[in-house]
Amino acid sequence: MRRTYSHYGVVIGVLLGIVVGLQYSVVLGVIAGIAISAAGVFIISAIEKVIEKGIDAGVDVAGRKISEAMDRRKQNKSAQQSFCAKCGSAVEKTLSFCEKCGAKVNE
Repeated sequence: MRRTYSHYGVVIGVLLGIVVGLQYSVVLGVIAGIAISAAGVFIISAIEKVIEKGIDAGVDVAGRKISEAMDRRKQNKSAQQSFCAKCGSAVEKTLSFCEKCGAKVNE
């Protein structure tokens, strides 16, 4: 469950409604409080949705790039290794002897 800050729109609306009520009249303060609360909740929710979409898109791109990098690394690693005919262990192509059993490789 994601955290939301839209309830702060209600807090702002109530506080501004109190200010308007003290300055002008209670009825006007109540109307202003309700209107500002509704607008605040709507605006904050809209901003959260935009931010959430941006974060999701960024996470998707990062995940895709990490996956591509891991695939490239696997391909490079498998291209740099051969296997010993005697014991079957992986041997780097730059070596001429198996490090495990000592058999000659890359003949």
